[in-house]
Amino acid sequence: MIAHSDDGYLVTTLDDTILYANLQARQYLGLSTTLLHEGARFRNTALHRYHCEPEEAWVDWPLTAEGSGESRYLIRQGESGVPSSWLLVELLQRELPGMLRNRLIRLHDVSELVSATCSAWTLESMVSHKLKTPLTILMTSLEMINLDRNRLPPDMRELVELSHLSVQRLHQDVTLIARFGERQASPASSHFHLAELPDLVDRLGTTLQLRRVAVTGIRPEVNPSLPFSTPIAETILAELFENAAKFHPEHDPSLTVAVTASDDGRLAIRVMDDGVSLSPCRTTQSQTHWGGANDVTGNDSDRGRGLPMVAALLWESGGSFRLYNRNECPGVIAELILPIMSE
Repeated sequence: MIAHSDDGYLVTTLDDTILYANLQARQYLGLSTTLLHEGARFRNTALHRYHCEPEEAWVDWPLTAEGSGESRYLIRQGESGVPSSWLLVELLQRELPGMLRNRLIRLHDVSELVSATCSAWTLESMVSHKLKTPLTILMTSLEMINLDRNRLPPDMRELVELSHLSVQRLHQDVTLIARFGERQASPASSHFHLAELPDLVDRLGTTLQLRRVAVTGIRPEVNPSLPFSTPIAETILAELFENAAKFHPEHDPSLTVAVTASDDGRLAIRVMDDGVSLSPCRTTQSQTHWGGANDVTGNDSDRGRGLPMVAALLWESGGSFRLYNRNECPGVIAELILPIMSE
């Protein structure tokens, strides 16, 4: 049954050496369909094609205890015309009955599910961020005018009534489009240029009514291209800004978006606020909780999908995401590490 399964299955020793891999697992990992390289280890072999996320969940592999509850992914970044690939890695048994020194690992392709979930969340967020504020202002204004429409001349009264009905219909249509897009949307593939960041941050600050927002570290002569579209960049930053406002004591955070080059030649974008620091328990959770299968696929309604979706979008782009406390003052830092596509 395992030999012909649509999932990949591997039998390994406790030190991760591959003893057996079915055909699907060999295809996922780029192994020969007939021979296994002697001494090949599962994680080392996977790293030739994928990167392991979340990093914290893989630190102690293969020593992880069975039933730890941590979900691990192998992610291959998408290329032109080829979508990203997500494999959920499940340790089914620490030791197999009759083979006490072996393990059974399953590789389950969740690419379509993750892609659909990210697309739905991205569209929903974009619709909300782009249209929520102007629609609310427009509806409120027209409702107030409509209440006093009898004081207007007949032709103006008719125009106000028509406008009021139209904006109500528009609101309903936008809601319908957002729901329809949960299945239909796909993220744009164009790249985001770093030079766009100051204007984007300024626009989001105005839209979200944040008075104190600044960008540091931008060098006009350097304009790298980052591996996601402008709408994706806007959605990610809007989520981080809204979280900062939501958890700030006065809901009026001072935000700094700092851009620096990381030691490995990648780009670090850090969104720093001056709100409440994470508790010790929450600090630990923040390093790992967005790696769970329920988080990335949007099934954990208690936690919400915002930060897990930010992490998923970054992983899909070959980047990483962390959330941790500031040292010099209360507040948190949301850190985005991204590969540079080109100058």
